[in-house]
Amino acid sequence: MVNVIAQKEFGVCAPTNAPVWKLRVVAAMETPRSFQRFKAMANTWRANRRSGRPFFKATSDAWNQFYFSGFEQLESDVITNALPQP
Repeated sequence: MVNVIAQKEFGVCAPTNAPVWKLRVVAAMETPRSFQRFKAMANTWRANRRSGRPFFKATSDAWNQFYFSGFEQLESDVITNALPQP
């Protein structure tokens, strides 16, 4: 089971030529707020400060950066199109 940190709704156009189908999504996963993430944040902050960024800008960038941890493929249960009968 995956803990969801944030959710974003998105629309899906259902295929009209298939009565039964599945939705597959590949999601870029982010490292949860853990010790490893805070170590990465410190490294990002140090790199920003070395490059001359102001203190608060470096802090903001380090806090808001996307810390990538890999991709995950998700697949839905079978979805049935409700086709109108003539």
